Amino acid sequence: MAISTFPLNGVEYSAADFSSFFCTRTSGVYAADNFDITVTGSDMQATIGSGMAWMKLSPTSGISVKSDSDTVLAFDTPDPTYPRYDVVALQFSSANLGTVLKVIKGQASSTPLMPTPSRTKTLYELYLYAIYRKPGASVIARSNVNDLRYDETYCGLMSDGVKSIPTQVLYDQYYAMLEELQEAGGGSGGVSPSASSIPLSGYVNYIHAPGTDIVETDSVLEGIKKLRAYCRASIGKVEGFNANIPLSRELSATDTIAEAISKLYAYTKGRGYGSCVTAAGVIAKEASVANFVLQPGAMVAVLFEHGNSATAPTLNVNATGAKPIYNCYNNASIASTDIAAKMTAQLVYNGEQWVLLNPKPA
Repeated sequence: MAISTFPLNGVEYSAADFSSFFCTRTSGVYAADNFDITVTGSDMQATIGSGMAWMKLSPTSGISVKSDSDTVLAFDTPDPTYPRYDVVALQFSSANLGTVLKVIKGQASSTPLMPTPSRTKTLYELYLYAIYRKPGASVIARSNVNDLRYDETYCGLMSDGVKSIPTQVLYDQYYAMLEELQEAGGGSGGVSPSASSIPLSGYVNYIHAPGTDIVETDSVLEGIKKLRAYCRASIGKVEGFNANIPLSRELSATDTIAEAISKLYAYTKGRGYGSCVTAAGVIAKEASVANFVLQPGAMVAVLFEHGNSATAPTLNVNATGAKPIYNCYNNASIASTDIAAKMTAQLVYNGEQWVLLNPKPA
């Protein structure tokens, strides 16, 4: 067994020796504003800003990645019939001795799934954004861009050592909050183009904990940054959070941060936005919602491209099983006119049926 020491005077080192210096850092982007995306909404291109990232290739090796200028990426035309997810990725290749920003094209399907990132020493990928490609759409709208930089499954924020706090709960809370804000404002789901400027007025009482310094005039992003900073400084117990975060109904003041994150993550996994392109007259409706887990209390917003005209329809989200769709007012199967074409339906799963919360007015 060889033991290497780095750095020492008079010793010749290889790239492998340097890579061991970065292995204590987790994979992810350096900060939440690195590799920002810009889309015009008038074409099929996206501009990715500069940034820093780290990739932990193995327990004893890692690399740093830097982009010091904007990168313009072009997307292929969408499928004419089915939607798909394309992803913007940082891709390292040992064969090519470098890293590139590129678009990875997903598989078109009535229930499209995200591509799976490669995580090997020879080909390593960080997914920055997932782009929902509507069938036949000739432009990429900002509402179809899903930010994955907080999602540790695909990217995450880089941290040093073993004392980091996972950002997954912040990622899930962030999008849950955006959905609530969009519901209040009559939005149709997805990511709001003005999310960074939406004030937290009315929400500050739900996310505040001693020491966060969050105020009602903060934007959503400012509030999330303060909450993240507070969490990083609060290794240990979650006392002060359990009564204030609406998603934490099962938290107790004696939970550790890890226990609290696990509970919050399980709860927020049952939320999401997706679409259904099944024909109106077909009973068995299918929908795709990114990162969805079926569980009682799960809430989804589904854009029905063609609406529904079938009697006693069912809904199958991400192949989790066909469940009847009930009307919230009479607890019975929805009428054939309850879901119109291009309507975003709000649904909650009660353990047996999907309950439609916003049927079309008669």
